[in-house]
Amino acid sequence: MSSTIRTDRVKLLIFIKKRKDMSVDEFEKYWLKEHSRVYSSFVEGKKEPLVYEQMHINHEEKEKMKALGWPILDYDGVVAFEAKSFESLEGLLDGDEYVKTVIPDELKFTTREAALVVKLRIASIVPHTEKKVPLPETELKKNRARMMYAFDTKEGMTDEDMRKAWMEGHVAAMWSTPIGKQVIKYEQLYIAEPIVGLPNAEGAPPPKWAGIALMDVPSFEAVKEPETARILSGDTAKWQDPASQVCLPLNIATIIDREMTENVLTQ
Repeated sequence: MSSTIRTDRVKLLIFIKKRKDMSVDEFEKYWLKEHSRVYSSFVEGKKEPLVYEQMHINHEEKEKMKALGWPILDYDGVVAFEAKSFESLEGLLDGDEYVKTVIPDELKFTTREAALVVKLRIASIVPHTEKKVPLPETELKKNRARMMYAFDTKEGMTDEDMRKAWMEGHVAAMWSTPIGKQVIKYEQLYIAEPIVGLPNAEGAPPPKWAGIALMDVPSFEAVKEPETARILSGDTAKWQDPASQVCLPLNIATIIDREMTENVLTQ
């Protein structure tokens, strides 16, 4: 199976950190139950975003993966937006209404200055559609796990080299593994513009990534299966910079998906 980078939509990921005076449980409950309603009310009647997802860290799996030596990214959650263009999404998020109604609520549970903003082009390697999706959905999905992998390429690789290695070679390697038959959804996300974010507490600049992968599978055990890990790590060693690789185990809440909702309404 092959794919190309989509021209009909783009993705924006915002990596967020909780307020220091909140517990993890307080942060996650407020984000999922309260902020989702504030944001859904704000976008009611608007054309963008096409998709708004909250990706919550699975803390149990995070600790297991750290114990296995997996490099884990240090954030408390990830917001995912999809839109027809970066310009249309920026017009929404930079507008006066957003500043007046949404940002004050964000400040109740996030440390805004610690956010990392990443603009991405999408290649849908394994697209996924569902017949019915409740809207809004303020519950984490129980029937799947999502792994996020971010990386930079080895020095000297061109964009074309990377696309061939990732979109062709790596996908072929994935189909040869046990996980290949279990993938529910798989997106390759290509960095569209330099990553924006303030230096972290240690003074490090924003990360230099070339791409981010999002893979949905039935459980986190699927990504830890030894044969799968051996084959995929052997392939990425050929073209990824190992020092740049980080991952996150995530649970998903799809708050808005206009495309799927329209499909439900037209059935």
